[in-house]
Amino acid sequence: MEGSALGLVVLSQRRRGTTTHRKKLGTFSGVFVPTVQNILGIIFFVRVPFIVGQAGIVEGLGVVWVSSLTTVLTAMSMSAVATNGVPRGGGAYSVIKNSLGPQFGGVTGILLFLSNVFGVAMYVLGAVEVLRTNYPSVHSINERLLGTTILLGLTVINWVGVRYVARFSILFLSGVVLAVVSIFLGTLVRSVDQDDRRTFAGVSKMNLDRNWRPGYCGDWTFAKVLALFYPAVTDPLAGSNLSGDLADPQGSIPVGTLLAVFTTTIIFTLQVVLVAGAAGRRGRCDGHDGLRHDDGAAFVVAAGWPLPQIVQVGVLVSTLGAGLQSLAGAPRLLAAIAKDNLIPMLAPLAPTTTTRTTPQRGGRRREAAAEPKHHRTEEEQEENPRRALILCAFLSCCAVALKDLDTVAPFITLWFLTCYTIINGTCAHLAYERSVSFRPSFRHYDWRLSLFGVVSCGFLMFYISWYLALGALAIAVLLYKYIETQPAATHITSEYDTELCELVHRGGASPGPPPGTKRRRLSYEKRRQGHRQGRRRRQRDESSSSSPTTTTKREREDAPSSPLSSLGGGPLSMRQPPLAADWRAGLRFKAARNSLLALEAHDLAFKYWRPFVLFLCKLDDEDGAYVPQAGTMNLIAQLMKKGRGLALVNGVLVSSSPTLTLIDAARAEDAKKRLQQTLRDRGVEGFGDVIVATSVVEGHRFLLRAKGLGHVFRPNTVVLGWPHDDDDAPETCDHDGFCAVLEEAHVLGKTVLVVGSSIDFPDDKSHVDNGRVDVWWMYDLFPANGLLLLLPFLLAKSKVWKHTTLRLVVVSASAEENDDDLDATIRALLRAGGVIADLLLLQVEIVDAPRYAQRFLHHHRGKKEKKDTTQCSSSDDDDAASTVSAFLPTL
Repeated sequence: MEGSALGLVVLSQRRRGTTTHRKKLGTFSGVFVPTVQNILGIIFFVRVPFIVGQAGIVEGLGVVWVSSLTTVLTAMSMSAVATNGVPRGGGAYSVIKNSLGPQFGGVTGILLFLSNVFGVAMYVLGAVEVLRTNYPSVHSINERLLGTTILLGLTVINWVGVRYVARFSILFLSGVVLAVVSIFLGTLVRSVDQDDRRTFAGVSKMNLDRNWRPGYCGDWTFAKVLALFYPAVTDPLAGSNLSGDLADPQGSIPVGTLLAVFTTTIIFTLQVVLVAGAAGRRGRCDGHDGLRHDDGAAFVVAAGWPLPQIVQVGVLVSTLGAGLQSLAGAPRLLAAIAKDNLIPMLAPLAPTTTTRTTPQRGGRRREAAAEPKHHRTEEEQEENPRRALILCAFLSCCAVALKDLDTVAPFITLWFLTCYTIINGTCAHLAYERSVSFRPSFRHYDWRLSLFGVVSCGFLMFYISWYLALGALAIAVLLYKYIETQPAATHITSEYDTELCELVHRGGASPGPPPGTKRRRLSYEKRRQGHRQGRRRRQRDESSSSSPTTTTKREREDAPSSPLSSLGGGPLSMRQPPLAADWRAGLRFKAARNSLLALEAHDLAFKYWRPFVLFLCKLDDEDGAYVPQAGTMNLIAQLMKKGRGLALVNGVLVSSSPTLTLIDAARAEDAKKRLQQTLRDRGVEGFGDVIVATSVVEGHRFLLRAKGLGHVFRPNTVVLGWPHDDDDAPETCDHDGFCAVLEEAHVLGKTVLVVGSSIDFPDDKSHVDNGRVDVWWMYDLFPANGLLLLLPFLLAKSKVWKHTTLRLVVVSASAEENDDDLDATIRALLRAGGVIADLLLLQVEIVDAPRYAQRFLHHHRGKKEKKDTTQCSSSDDDDAASTVSAFLPTL
């Protein structure tokens, strides 16, 4: 159904063009290789022998397995969350943002960015240490200068593009694999006695026995050794950081990440056992020999077989490869955050987007000329984030200036653990909530495992260094609060929702072939048919453009283009993106659902009564704007403050059509948005809504009957503005309609508040000093007349009225002989109800004020007669308390 506004395309032209013409990375080169390179880095070669010498086999394996356990749990959680939709650029930041919202996503992205920046410095310092240890001629070069030179080379490779990063990564990983194989073979078949007295005698039972238990020297402990080793297994997210460059992120991230984590865990386990069996600690703690004093990869180089140079090259390229991957991931994280404008100062680092028309080949070129412009394939892709790359390189260069690998490692550990805690918490939260939107294609997850990952990561953080853990958490909290205050955080939505918007916008476009399929060369007849169809389309466009009903571009944009427009699914509702994902949304819905199901009728009556107000506001007939009515909105705002009640502010737009049309629905939607903004500006705690009806009275009647939820949670108070005559158009004042609404509210048992004053009710910026609020007791309202005291009591809680006093005016008939009894009864009534108010008794004839005095006199005498006939011995205060229950049910 070509050209129809309801046509949905499977993939947008932009996505299809990008997939076809931009070569992306697969599971091996895009996920497995980066993850393995980040794990098999400098610590594997330089620090594992030292860790074995200090911790021994038992605690050394404990260090490896505890670290790997958190990595495996995080990888499983990340796989589940990442496959809940199709992740794009931004890696873990994008995934967490789409799941929990931009606040947690921004925190995760910034911490991962800092971890990667410091990780680059750590790997560069490792490369410097390896060069200075194995090549004496390098000693004459300044360490900072050598590190800066290495960092510059890695930056140049990343500057060229991610494809070259992938090529160098495979080259570097080949050298690492050869070095690992050489070390394992060397520990089994070769014995070397080094000149510097480091002993390497091959695997033996004697060495295994000696190295079985820990032998810490100095201030080294298990916690410090764990902190030193943990950066080795960090960043199993290296593959997910390149999610925007993967051909199939959903399939590649779980398989590549978990395979890399399990592979490297096995390699680390073998390394600990073989190193402990091949060499001894040798000497005392103050000596300079043995594994406890191994540095600069001297042991692993000596273990290399058949040539030590294989290990030397492998150690060097391992540091270079890990640094290359960290330097490739950090700029993409930062660019994704800058693109969403979560931190305005990072906005200049956002990547730009290039668009180019894809050329057609062969016979397809001529056919493309006959197609409409929107049928041509275009390629839109984000450029390499080079500005972010420059910033990352500069920060890494500053970290290289520290010149101490052991100083950098704890910071990386704590930041990574904080991110792992958030990732595991995300999966645990989504899986436990059983949200219908959480449908990952990776099924091997459980909320209990993810929760255990949260506990494990949190425990490790404080076990390694409690003060650094507090510092990392403080940074995370500050980032969360800062991002929460940014306007962009409320307009960032899930990329899945954005994709749906894009599908609706491109309704009617030709879906085209699936990505990766080759077009068959068209025959001569097919090409001629395409030319004829193109001519017909052009003639149809020309005829429609020359018709008298031609609209401008602005009018076409403003007019709804499909039936979905006004109902939340079309261009009208897509002009502004949906609100951001919020991790608390599921909790709020569950709490609201459980509370509403548990709500009983007596929960909103008598003592626990709260005003649930339905304000039937007035809207302008032309543009649907809110029309102020004597400051009624200010009154509602002050009554609802601090959770004392709930307000529904509803208006009616009049339409001549008996059925809802698209134009009327669009008008109502636009008016509702403006009304909701008015509520926010006035500080009203409630909800706004606008409906369409054939008349205002019919609309108000519908709202009176329909508003609410269930049979309990329904408005108990209706607020109306007094119908004032318009001087310009007196016929617009509908007195009969106003009375009809009052009668409808009376039949439904609603309390009605009518604001009819020539002076506007004061707003929150006003202050009423030394004023008085008079309440005239009207007994025709029995038994709901206690509301007359409740409303000023609630108003007195507002800062506008807190300096005023409350006075109750009670009319006493002249025929009443004992006003002292009436005074005592009313004061006891106020005391029992907890109302602090002055009392004024007025002597008025009953015939002059029948609503104020007659019924009270009758009721009071009836009570007195009943008391006398039953010979009740209760005091006057007890009698007054019973009167409170009758007259003040709302208190």
